[in-house]
Amino acid sequence: MNSITPNHGQKVKENIKVKEDDFIAQKRLRIMIIFRIFKNDHKRENPRHIHIKKTLERLLRTNMEILDIGCGTGISSYYMASKGAKVTAVDLSKKLIEFARKNSSHDNITYLVEDATNLNLMKTFDLITIIDSMEHIPKDRIESFFQVLKKHSSADTMIYLNIPDGRYQEFMKNNYPQRLQIVDEDYQPNFLLQNFKRIGFEVVFINIYGLDLHYQYNEFIFISKQKLENSYKGEMLKFTK
Repeated sequence: MNSITPNHGQKVKENIKVKEDDFIAQKRLRIMIIFRIFKNDHKRENPRHIHIKKTLERLLRTNMEILDIGCGTGISSYYMASKGAKVTAVDLSKKLIEFARKNSSHDNITYLVEDATNLNLMKTFDLITIIDSMEHIPKDRIESFFQVLKKHSSADTMIYLNIPDGRYQEFMKNNYPQRLQIVDEDYQPNFLLQNFKRIGFEVVFINIYGLDLHYQYNEFIFISKQKLENSYKGEMLKFTK
């Protein structure tokens, strides 16, 4: 009697496909929820956005090339473009991008429907911004995201990250899970620092702040290790002349 052995490779492909479908389904559900929230931010300015804009203002330069990952309805994208930057703004949600094109349009912005964990724009950027989006990337896809960041960076690239504090996320997950979104990961500060360092970026600015609660959000500015060392070399020349 002959037995038929299932094709192992085919099963692996099917399992990967199921995971990808689950991820996309979760992402779409999240999008439906945040769309209802974010569209109101165009009517009244969110205190978090005010805080973020103040930090961004320190980084922006006219004509700098910016990649805005997880741009949502385009509030931050529009702000950066209005300051003279050239912004490529990406989001997985076609609905959010359509809303952004209608309500946050600017000659300096190109809006694209793209998956941040599988992005390949064939260019590098002066600044990459990740605002309210990294926490919505599942942990089993976060390595792909870090590789996307590395692919779109050069020695002169800066990265601005604004994300809920992982300890706050963990507390909410354990005590008030109903207040979190479908995918709302708890990326801890140490994890972020270690993994950005692993792809060649060093932290030069950290701010832990809160709006509703203490220690609620983290914001980081990263520069390449090469840029950091060049900065030290330039400064030390003043003492060696």
